Amino acid sequence: MKPAKGQLFSGREDGIEAVALGQNEDVYVAGYSKSTNTPTVPGGFQPTHAPTVWEDAFVARLNSTGTQLLAFTFFGGNGIEHAYDLHVDPSGVVSIGGYVEGGPMPTTPGAFQVTSGYADLFAARFSPSLSRLFYATRLGGPSLEFRLAGFAVDPTGNGVLGGSSVGGFPVTPGAALPNYAGGQTDGTVSVLDFLPRGAQRYGVSTPACSGPIPIHVTAMPAAGASNFGFYCTAAPPLASGWLLIGRSGAPVPIQVLGAKLWIDPSRGLSRLPVTANALGYVERPVTIPTSAQGEHFVAQFVFPGLTHCGAGWGIAASDALKITVQ
Repeated sequence: MKPAKGQLFSGREDGIEAVALGQNEDVYVAGYSKSTNTPTVPGGFQPTHAPTVWEDAFVARLNSTGTQLLAFTFFGGNGIEHAYDLHVDPSGVVSIGGYVEGGPMPTTPGAFQVTSGYADLFAARFSPSLSRLFYATRLGGPSLEFRLAGFAVDPTGNGVLGGSSVGGFPVTPGAALPNYAGGQTDGTVSVLDFLPRGAQRYGVSTPACSGPIPIHVTAMPAAGASNFGFYCTAAPPLASGWLLIGRSGAPVPIQVLGAKLWIDPSRGLSRLPVTANALGYVERPVTIPTSAQGEHFVAQFVFPGLTHCGAGWGIAASDALKITVQ
């Protein structure tokens, strides 16, 4: 452990609620700020505090000694946004959970909830550089949801949020307690896949040495979208492979050298070359034609020719996504 100290703000009320370490010993912090003296790091998703007297959430990445601010973004709108917890995956993708009160906050097209009640939970996911917002949603009912009690991200990329509600919270079929039971508040537990409308998870990953390789999208798959693409994390570092795109998913996985492939090659298959960075992060932009609304396709990352933790030649693969162009 290296002793370190530093200061992010010197203005109004600010606070750090969560700390995490990255694979390269970078330090990530998240919390809330009322300050307008923004740290001078270019390229953040929201480089300045929203024009309001209320709190904005923030995320920052510092070097291991706390002497250099490497990346920074605010996250907020016209009300109060307060980040209570964060998660950094093995490839540096950052997810935060928190609480929003009052006015609108940044959300992404196709998110689970763009608007809801006066006070809600929220979840957001950023690119490793904190320059892009991959996904952000509110989570709540027409009444009030209170402070986030817990937030985690599982190895497949799903987010888990715990909180409390005074009623009207969205529930799924088969929930253990689908209706508000009374009393001052009820606890809530939610699982989010961080996928927008038009993207559905399909199959399972064939893990690499670091575990499952979850596939995600950078934006909602909309016709003519210029910011759409696929990314995966926890891929074998510096490995070359392909993003496979086909018209149809395989009804049962096709076994190839121990890997499960979820695309039916008989319906057509495209291979787009990809290379993972040193932390196993891969991103591949994909152009969607303006005339493609309503079309369907399936995508999956594969990395052949790998040594699986000393076990010899093989293939690692992500799970797949079924895409319906919006």
